[in-house]
Amino acid sequence: MVLSALMGTFMAFFVKAAMVTVYLPLMVFLRFFVPFLFTIPYFCYYYNQIREISFRRTARHVLRALAIVASQYALFYYFTEGSLTNGVLLINTAPLFIPIVSYVYLRYKASRVVWVSLIVSFVGVICVLKPSSSVFDYFSIFGFIAGFFVAVSQVLYGVNRERDTLPQNIFLFFLYTSILSLIAFLLTLIYSPFKEVVGSSFLSQGLFWPVLSIICIGFGSVINQYVRGKSYQYAKPASVAPFIYLSVVFAAVLDQILHPGSIHGFNFFTGMILIFLGTTIRLLYSAKA
Repeated sequence: MVLSALMGTFMAFFVKAAMVTVYLPLMVFLRFFVPFLFTIPYFCYYYNQIREISFRRTARHVLRALAIVASQYALFYYFTEGSLTNGVLLINTAPLFIPIVSYVYLRYKASRVVWVSLIVSFVGVICVLKPSSSVFDYFSIFGFIAGFFVAVSQVLYGVNRERDTLPQNIFLFFLYTSILSLIAFLLTLIYSPFKEVVGSSFLSQGLFWPVLSIICIGFGSVINQYVRGKSYQYAKPASVAPFIYLSVVFAAVLDQILHPGSIHGFNFFTGMILIFLGTTIRLLYSAKA
């Protein structure tokens, strides 16, 4: 989960870079399709992994794909008017939703230690990000929707991980998300001509950064799915949800490297301490158990 949080930060950095020029529905499609292309050589070599899949029993994989595609559209749409800082805060409501979704869908009740860890870490996130008052306006509902659907997708990932192998989960995830996001993208072409979309996305300011960003997003996405799947092999999504907040720590470190001196102040250091405290509570509890 720590590696997953690191990959999440890595992806967020390049998503931000790509979104400067790339058309939103096209960006969502490529965010899934490029990593799917990366996995094809593996599955061509290990074809038995695909042949063993019973596609008639993959309804939960389709549902998970719907949830994650919905989360990406909601988050990117929020970014059209909301700030990046507030968007990061809202997407990080996902760990708070995971125990709720787990209870409703699986009747899995998270322990008090997990709830304490989640709340302490989330308060730390608020201190680090210092969101403006606009985070609470009506438009922020799209950010909360993104966080909710991420939580749904992670709970379903935990269930799917128990029933199918990790490679099968990765294959079905990128296959179904690519199909769904492609359908959504093609529907938008009714209003935006394809040539105009490609021109504004890749030709207006050069190919280098958009292409590099999309390749890095694809690489990070595959690694993220793999390491998170390994995590869910050993623990329920609700029990490891606090570690997702470490992405805020990694993002803050990256921001400090790129913009020296930008990270400082009492709120920042208080927030970092609370995030570490929240995850440490979970680690100590796991060690004790």
